[in-house]
Amino acid sequence: MKITINSDAYSLYSDEMTSFVPMQAFSTDQITYSIFPSIWDGLNFDAKTGCIQGIPKYVAYSKTYTITASSESDQKKFSFLISVQKSRKAIDSVDPRLIAQSRIALQFRGR
Repeated sequence: MKITINSDAYSLYSDEMTSFVPMQAFSTDQITYSIFPSIWDGLNFDAKTGCIQGIPKYVAYSKTYTITASSESDQKKFSFLISVQKSRKAIDSVDPRLIAQSRIALQFRGR
């Protein structure tokens, strides 16, 4: 069995759809995938393709996962990191006028 590593670290955003395949295995035998530990809430792991997809529900620090690709004649393992950051939508949706108004209010109060 040969494997291709796509990346050893993934940085996701909460409340955003994601889809990626950390490791692909190639063999003449049928291949199944497993992951340890269980993937976070909101994400799904496809045991036929090794694809991780979904919308992470929580912000989380880096966590190490191990995917195992198994065929009748071989088995390969690969470990990688996943972290989930605060949604970019929440950051991008702040109106610049509100920030300016907040600064003016703080200056007016003498801060």
